[in-house]
Amino acid sequence: MKRTALLVVLCLSVSISGCSIIPGERSDTESAQVAPGVTESGIEDSDAMIRAHGDYLENHSFTVRRTETVTTENGTVIEERRTRTAVAEGFSAYRFELNHSRGNESLLDVTYYFDGERGWQASWTDNGREVESFSAENRLSEFVTRSTQTDRLRPILESFTTTVSGSTELNGKTLYYVRSTDFHNRYGFLGPRQPVAELQYAEFSASVDSERFVHEYRLLQRGPGNATGETLTVERRVRYTDVGETTVERPEWAEE
Repeated sequence: MKRTALLVVLCLSVSISGCSIIPGERSDTESAQVAPGVTESGIEDSDAMIRAHGDYLENHSFTVRRTETVTTENGTVIEERRTRTAVAEGFSAYRFELNHSRGNESLLDVTYYFDGERGWQASWTDNGREVESFSAENRLSEFVTRSTQTDRLRPILESFTTTVSGSTELNGKTLYYVRSTDFHNRYGFLGPRQPVAELQYAEFSASVDSERFVHEYRLLQRGPGNATGETLTVERRVRYTDVGETTVERPEWAEE
């Protein structure tokens, strides 16, 4: 994918304990804007940043890959969820693939495909492939929308205060490095599933260019697990690729 825009890299890392900075506090010195909602001082307006990201995605096809892993203190991966979603321009069609495993056991392997008028859901089990169709009125027709891409990002951006730590040139692009100075913990654990009982540490990094597009982000959260109390680390990585070049391929089983 060609990237000609200025790339801004946000690198945020913070412990929850010891926070004292007031959310939204800014210095008296105005900083130059390098992307919507982002200045040389960091993220100043999360709403503007999210709005711009949604506008950009709505006008392009794209593929988004998402990985979430849960690991123990010794680095053992006890759970992993991987998804790949191909989306047509304007969110008019999508193909979503999910693989969920716990240890060496595969828990779920499912694919959704929606062509704008009709959809299909395929699941792979010990008995083979099972396919069900759904209509445009079904909730799965709105499984991938603009809001599903932006609403997950909003609480994350609103949970961190950032500041610029430096900049450099890389591959002909200017990179701005930003670190967090506070984690507000307004929402607690950031995500629909909560494998930890109490959030004790969090860090976040992302990259966004001056054309309003958040290319990727990484969120790490740590705390005692719900079941055993053992410290668990939950890492989420989201990456957008093939922007403007994604084709939503129709699976052969979509007509079954």
